[in-house]
Amino acid sequence: MRLDDRLVLITGASSGIGAATARAMADVRARLLLTGRNRAALDAVAAETGGRPVVADLTTGA
Repeated sequence: MRLDDRLVLITGASSGIGAATARAMADVRARLLLTGRNRAALDAVAAETGGRPVVADLTTGA
């Protein structure tokens, strides 16, 4: 599967399944928009995958 230049939004990308999904999507060359609550962990995943990090808590609705 190739996702060349497709934009993929991954929530919870700072750890666990979200971080693993970010890595998998980077492997198939998707562009990544990554959200998560932990800035340091999210920045690390973004640096590893080339994704763009957005620190946000989507559970608050704000």
